Amino acid sequence: MQGPLFARGATAEVFAWGDRYVLKLFLAGRPPGQARYEASIGALIHAAGVAAPAVVALTEAGGRRGVMYERVAGPSMDKLLEREPWRAVPLAQRFAATHAALHRAGVPALPAQRELLSLRIRAVPLLPERLKQAALVALERLPAGAALCHGDFHPGNLLLASSGPVIIDWENATSGDPAADVARTLLLLRYAHLSQPAGVARVAMRAGIGLFGAAYLRHYCRLTGVAPAQMAAWRLPVAAVRLSEGVGAEEQDALLQLVAHLCENDRRMAVNRV
Repeated sequence: MQGPLFARGATAEVFAWGDRYVLKLFLAGRPPGQARYEASIGALIHAAGVAAPAVVALTEAGGRRGVMYERVAGPSMDKLLEREPWRAVPLAQRFAATHAALHRAGVPALPAQRELLSLRIRAVPLLPERLKQAALVALERLPAGAALCHGDFHPGNLLLASSGPVIIDWENATSGDPAADVARTLLLLRYAHLSQPAGVARVAMRAGIGLFGAAYLRHYCRLTGVAPAQMAAWRLPVAAVRLSEGVGAEEQDALLQLVAHLCENDRRMAVNRV
């Protein structure tokens, strides 16, 4: 019953499975417990009433482990943005409203955000030790929080079903500070496009994403009362974590420069406080 490939990411591929389900198959070489972990997190999220697809079953196909989900009919927001870029602002406002609603939920038994980020920063081989330690020190200053955080909220992970938005890919979900989740989204919007080939299309994409990101942040702050400075405080640890994710060479170089710049800013502020 395995159907056509829907999407391919850094860790998995998603296939149609009949008319009612999709199968997310993890790539060969991924940790054997990853599928089981994602299924358990997805079940917790769905049971809490969050707009997320139901987990149907753990399965295996072609020697690869996977998770079967209910199928959500509707385009992802990134595909809609590609087709209708003139709708960037209203789509960004809908994106922000969905993110704000997600953060109002509380889901018990999720990993602690700061602990997970700390583990991932320590595991980044690209970062010199001094930058790694600076990122960890910055992380310790930030609030723990207890809200549901997605951990990878971007337009490709928001499906626009007829019944309303549905959020997918919950494997990075934590309990933590919503400002960190927003900082992660802003970082992805700013840097993830660097994996695209250079040229006119990328310039146009960057302009459109810039407009989308600004409208998203403005509307999120209006809805929640969170100040942009609270997101900015998370930029250093969030950028350091992104370097652990096997990004392309151009994005990697840009993120290394950003981390070094943010560490230097932190050092200057510490000197000024003394």
